[in-house]
Amino acid sequence: MAKRHGRQTVVYIDGFDVTGDSNNVEPQITQDEADVASFGDVSHSFLLGQEGGRIAHAGFYNDLATTGIHAVLSARKGSAVIYGVAFRDAAGAYGFAGTARLATYQVGAPIGGAVALANQLTAMGGVDPITVLEPKADLTGPGAAKDDLAGSNGGLSGYVQAFSVLGGTPAFAIQHATAVGGPFTDVVNFTALSARGAELAKAAGTVRQFLRMNVTNGSANAWLAYRRG
Repeated sequence: MAKRHGRQTVVYIDGFDVTGDSNNVEPQITQDEADVASFGDVSHSFLLGQEGGRIAHAGFYNDLATTGIHAVLSARKGSAVIYGVAFRDAAGAYGFAGTARLATYQVGAPIGGAVALANQLTAMGGVDPITVLEPKADLTGPGAAKDDLAGSNGGLSGYVQAFSVLGGTPAFAIQHATAVGGPFTDVVNFTALSARGAELAKAAGTVRQFLRMNVTNGSANAWLAYRRG
């Protein structure tokens, strides 16, 4: 991996690609801390509590009906969304994803500038550091195998952002195997799609070294990512 310019970043919310209306995104992982220093201690001591997070997001106002960023965000204020952020639109790229509540949404209209917007998402269950399995594309299965160099025992969180259904009722899965040539079996299954949408699906237990995307019963323009553990 290498250093990346921010212009390569992509931002997805509930199956909507809001990248073109965005100019800043800042995922933040937080951890509660309780100070347990006692009399006589020469320094602070802390106990770690619950993990949380926030995602600050900003961009330009776009009032295109249904798919413009104003329509997408204003319809979801106070509600839970599934978001995905990657710092490069390619397989193997890193980013963050999760379920979050759209806590704030504001629009600013300066007399001498472009109408802009800003919002904050409050994580529900933490902010997952993710790896992109399939960048946004028209997907039919199976996809290429990705070598993670080793298996793991902490389960798998899978994310799909589906921007449009191209045919049928596509059902995505993330599959795993011990060898690049398989055999591959499903480890995470997503709900079959009839329209755009996003989903987080999880599986417990052992996850093998090689991962790939598969889709059955149709095709979709979509993006998939995952987190081990």
